[in-house]
Amino acid sequence: MLYYDPSQKKITAMRKEIAEKDKKIKIALMKAPLVKKLKKEITELEKQLNTFRVKVATSGEIIPLVKTIEDEAQRLDLKVINMSTSVHKPPPPPKPKEGDSKSKEQVSKVQTPTYIRVSFDIDIQGNYDKVEDFIKTLHNLETFIVIEKLNIVSDEKLYPRLESKVVMNVFTKKEVDNSNIDK
Repeated sequence: MLYYDPSQKKITAMRKEIAEKDKKIKIALMKAPLVKKLKKEITELEKQLNTFRVKVATSGEIIPLVKTIEDEAQRLDLKVINMSTSVHKPPPPPKPKEGDSKSKEQVSKVQTPTYIRVSFDIDIQGNYDKVEDFIKTLHNLETFIVIEKLNIVSDEKLYPRLESKVVMNVFTKKEVDNSNIDK
């Protein structure tokens, strides 16, 4: 005799569901060490980013510009691989020659530059149209930017993405020292 028991059908369905959940647990356990490693790498990169921001803040107060560039890259789905800066102080005014009164007058007339040049070196990855939009965005920023170099390289491994290196100079206003003004 054959008896049909509806609970047997439920038991087999539950066994299949348990097997699927076990597979998911095994996969998650295999990925757990990778997640821990990636979290450590992320915290190290965040520390480097914070030290970078502190350096930039003390050397030219251009944090809002860096933040804008980062935000635009993220908005356009670009991957920022590397971003570095270097600050170039303006040259000091020329010293007057001894015994020459005309050169003293000319030196006093020469104004010291009020801008500091900050060079950015940015490596990004993304689609060509996104890189183009990123460059357009840089030109629309409310600061004086000169793009010195733009290299675009396509690699079969990255296709359809391409790698781009942008070297640009940003001119920021130098802080005015008011301590010498007589009140």
